[in-house]
Amino acid sequence: MSAYDLRRTAANSSRLFWMIFSAALLISLLLCMPVLSQTTASQGSIQGTVSDQTNAVVTDAIITIASRTTGQVVTVKTSSAGTYNSGGLPVGDYLVRVQAKGFKTAQLTIAVQIAVTSSGNVKLEVGQETTTIDVQTSAIVVNAEQSTVQGVLNAEQIDNMPVNGRSFLDLAQLEPGVQMQDGGNFDPTKVGYNSLSINGDYGRTPRIEVDGLDVSDETVGTTTQNVALSSIQEFNIGRSSFDISSEITGTGTVNVATRSGTNDYHGQAFYQFRDYRAGFANLPGGISPQFQRNQFGGRFGGAIIKNKLFFFIDSERLKQDTAYDVVVGPPFQALTQGLDSPFKTSQASGRLDWQATDKIRVFYKFAYDWNYSTNSAGYGFSLYANRDYTPTHAVGIDINEGNWSHTIRMGFFKFHNQIIGATNGQPASINPFPSVEVGFNDVSLTTGPNNLAPQQTLQTNKQLKYDASRVWGAHIIRFGATLNGIVTGGFASFNGLGPFLNTYVNAAGLSAGVQPTPFYSCGLTNFAGCSTNIGDYPLTSAYIGNGQGFSDELPAFGYPAGGLFDDRLEAYVGDSWKIKPNLTVNYGLRYLRDTGRTDADLAPIPCSAVTQSILSDGYPGCTGNLLDQWGPGLGNRIRQPNLNFAPQVGFAWDPWHNGKTSIRGGGGLYYENNIFENVSFERENKLATGLFNQIPFLYCDPNAAGTSPNPSNPYYQSLPFPMPGGPPVTSVDGYDLATQVCYSPLGPTGSYEGAAKAIADLQAEYVAATNAVGTKGPNPNFVGNTLTLGYPYYPNFRTARSYQMNLGFERQIGKGGVLSVDYLRNIGLHFQVGIDVNRIGDSRYLNLAAAQNAIASTLAACQVSTIDQAIQGCPGLYPATPTTPAGPASITDFANNGLDSGNVYNAGYSVYYAWGGQFNPDTGAAFAGVNPSLGNLNMNYPMGRSVYDGLQSEYRLQVADPFRGVKNLNLQLNYTLSRFESNNGYDQHFTTNAWDYRNPTAFMGPTLQDRTHQFKFGAIFDIAHHGPRLSLIGSFASPQPSDLRIPVYTSTGEIFRSDLTGDGTTGDFLNTANGIGHPGTFMRSITPKNLDAYLQNFNNTVAGTLTPAGHALVNAALFRPDQLVSLGAVVQPIQVPTGSNAGNGYYKDVDTVLSWPFKIREGISILPSISFFNVFNFVNYGTLGGVLLGGPGAINGTPAGVNDATNTIRIGRGSGVFAVGAPREAEFGLRIDF
Repeated sequence: MSAYDLRRTAANSSRLFWMIFSAALLISLLLCMPVLSQTTASQGSIQGTVSDQTNAVVTDAIITIASRTTGQVVTVKTSSAGTYNSGGLPVGDYLVRVQAKGFKTAQLTIAVQIAVTSSGNVKLEVGQETTTIDVQTSAIVVNAEQSTVQGVLNAEQIDNMPVNGRSFLDLAQLEPGVQMQDGGNFDPTKVGYNSLSINGDYGRTPRIEVDGLDVSDETVGTTTQNVALSSIQEFNIGRSSFDISSEITGTGTVNVATRSGTNDYHGQAFYQFRDYRAGFANLPGGISPQFQRNQFGGRFGGAIIKNKLFFFIDSERLKQDTAYDVVVGPPFQALTQGLDSPFKTSQASGRLDWQATDKIRVFYKFAYDWNYSTNSAGYGFSLYANRDYTPTHAVGIDINEGNWSHTIRMGFFKFHNQIIGATNGQPASINPFPSVEVGFNDVSLTTGPNNLAPQQTLQTNKQLKYDASRVWGAHIIRFGATLNGIVTGGFASFNGLGPFLNTYVNAAGLSAGVQPTPFYSCGLTNFAGCSTNIGDYPLTSAYIGNGQGFSDELPAFGYPAGGLFDDRLEAYVGDSWKIKPNLTVNYGLRYLRDTGRTDADLAPIPCSAVTQSILSDGYPGCTGNLLDQWGPGLGNRIRQPNLNFAPQVGFAWDPWHNGKTSIRGGGGLYYENNIFENVSFERENKLATGLFNQIPFLYCDPNAAGTSPNPSNPYYQSLPFPMPGGPPVTSVDGYDLATQVCYSPLGPTGSYEGAAKAIADLQAEYVAATNAVGTKGPNPNFVGNTLTLGYPYYPNFRTARSYQMNLGFERQIGKGGVLSVDYLRNIGLHFQVGIDVNRIGDSRYLNLAAAQNAIASTLAACQVSTIDQAIQGCPGLYPATPTTPAGPASITDFANNGLDSGNVYNAGYSVYYAWGGQFNPDTGAAFAGVNPSLGNLNMNYPMGRSVYDGLQSEYRLQVADPFRGVKNLNLQLNYTLSRFESNNGYDQHFTTNAWDYRNPTAFMGPTLQDRTHQFKFGAIFDIAHHGPRLSLIGSFASPQPSDLRIPVYTSTGEIFRSDLTGDGTTGDFLNTANGIGHPGTFMRSITPKNLDAYLQNFNNTVAGTLTPAGHALVNAALFRPDQLVSLGAVVQPIQVPTGSNAGNGYYKDVDTVLSWPFKIREGISILPSISFFNVFNFVNYGTLGGVLLGGPGAINGTPAGVNDATNTIRIGRGSGVFAVGAPREAEFGLRIDF
């Protein structure tokens, strides 16, 4: 499909959707066939077998299923196999009556839960039909119908559990194998949202559905909206063997059923209040602990027409005022302060349910979510504001009768995120230059507009879902399809509000050859006497924004570019087969087709697209497809996966026919989502023209011209500075860039207006030039211009997937209690892994001529004739003084002349592009890869792999009068023993480079969300005799792992110090056996107790030895081993911790709420409450950094203890919603139920 066709498809998608919508609605209303529904992601169902006391099936029994709240009645008959199915039912309690000739009538109450097929097996007694027997049931029962491993939280738990911050996804925290994650760790657009890590996987891709409609964020993951807690009826989380109707995910499912009206009027109003002066424990080192939160809302619903028309409305609002602490080091410590950082959010919804006939039920729901917050993403005083708006419309049609089924869901939502500047009102002391962002590279100070702003991210979903089933003897045949028209778009104009200026306090951070200006005479050890005026410090480099932010050329949402489109089609067919009354087998086949998840619409790039400028710089050109120059077939069109079929099978067996035991198991193939963020990284650089975000780098290099990268290179600029569509400029505002702007003070001095203003004006000039060129202008990042390309998809693209299996049992233990134990295994495959196919920096591809040239250039610069002489003294670079001899050369000096990886010396580009024709492959980088004429090609290969093994056990109990003094008890206990390993980093759903390009699948190990042990509990105690209600949630988990990686102190020459495998990547994992390690070894095989011995052994056996790059130089007879040792071209020793070293800590948290229900009159009660989150104020810390740099926060430099100076950062409040495990907070509440 061409780009034109893709745009045309997108333009027609809205019309196509509404045509399908109207047709589906008409068909549904005109259907004359008898129909029956099924369990889906938005409903539950009842399924069972009717038998007599001898276990013989009873046919033609009449099953009447009546809702206790809405009057809805469904009547079905048992089949020839004695089976029946209720069809899809709204969540709630139902009275089930079973009548058959010659048998007594049986009736029982069954709770229907979201996405759960409830067991309705009944044994009839011989007797008169007029005799009714009440069958006793428990609130929690064994599920003998499904193999799915899942958990459900009901309305009582949702209303009464201490859910910190009322974030709806926090409801999952009680489930085995689930961990909460802050969405702000995914992306700045997810500030104020949470997500879920399920079974050790990073939480981007759980499929989140509300009332059967998908609300997942397709761009970066997690949810597009928060859902008011008071509007939720039930919350289901699936962890393995997902129901066949579930949409695309290999991670886990979240299904939310919202409340609807009933025949009785019911409602709730609540108010919750927190203030740091009441019950709070301060964060260690917190400068400004001010915090106040007001959270309030309510719900109301009932019947407009009894048994016919129902309404429900709900609204919640949170208003939080707190301070964002900015701690600044010397000499600017006086600026340390807290900045106002409000967080506000509102959710509102309204719903109408219409029982159109006794067989047809229809609902319409509208919901709206809004939030506002400020953050800096680690850039100190450089705040941005984050805003989200999400309106949602949903329509549902359920038709119940006979042996057929039809369930239809239709929906639309539009998610709109904005990131805008938030520094305009700041005082001059912390924002002296409002038009530029200033970052000090050696002290923790950043001021001015945040470089992440402005951004806008949009997503619309137009969804149509159809589910159907037919009861046929002992089979319930299920089938359905989903069509989801997904459009995402927007822009990310990095540095759009102003350029980013780099500077230093310490003159040692300046480039060699720069003369320190007078203010550098201050004490450089503790910065005593250093200027406290930000404007006194010099400009050392700058990133210039071009005012654009689009990542592709496709128009969407009224913008001329930036759109991505996916017409997602999913379909399934399956069977729930009652082989015997006590044995159910579920099997089926799913189909998935996603479009737009790669750039399959783009044609191969021919060699004729290579630009004249790179040909003029010396590139000899090529024939055929351009990308084939990196490897045969790499330039082919990307494969569009059209045959994604996924089989699955499962069983549930009640071996003793009494409904108290279920042995269950399942397995299947589940496809995984490829987030749009992965696509946006690579499309733009395949386009020769277009307006895309570019951030050229103004490189203030004091050295002579000819030793700096190409002036036309948009990322590594030397002077003169290029302008789109015109000649380069050498000055701005009349000031010469090289002599009057670079290394000049940021602020004004005398008549000079300062470097900050000059660079701001330079960006304005660059933006104007970019706009003048327009969309038809050349794209400087085009692969035909740079001969480098980041993250294109391997032509044989494959959709990521997981193979899942589970085996376990459920067993009723005691009155109202069920124990479940399941073994889960989940193997993830085909996640995208970036691999440089040109192998730049790989020790196997030494260019002898380039190495010899680098050596000769270095010796000439040293003014010596031999390497041994340079080791003794290099007077040309390090001249003697009256008191000291000439300094020796180091491997860094040789690397600076090209004896290095092309990733450093050529900045990863083609040598022709990087050096503007000054150098060729024989005079450029010595380790420039397979083809030294080309730059790197970090291609996405579908070869990522992960494995989860877990034993998950859980006990649930809901019982009245469990023991003396307690009227009701709702208890949940679980324990998980697990391991999650991956070869694709901690976030396998976000494209990352392989740990090692030679052996990309070999480096397997535990990742960030892996916890060996997890223990959780939740409980609600209703004290007898109108006493208080105590609710608890507790969680304890063993430490997370960290990597052990060799530090990288500088990029230059690092292939000789920290590339242990020789693949060209640096900062490798370490191991004392052969120097090569694996991820996640700290807190697993390596502990704080044996860390010092481990590192000492590394220093004794590996440090001081040559890396493969060093061996390549020796094998080529360019150096002797002793020379490389003298030059420092060996693995460096690692700091060994002294004393007792800290480790990653256990996670510990107990939250509690104590309320006292006062009954005012029948149907009205008031509940005052007090809650404590982390009531025992357990100390929880983040993980230690895996790079072994030493010093506080590093694994090998953090002594054990609980003080500010020696431990890692304590868990804080997160990005808007209060984070679990943070220091204790108290909350006072008042609730009215009526």
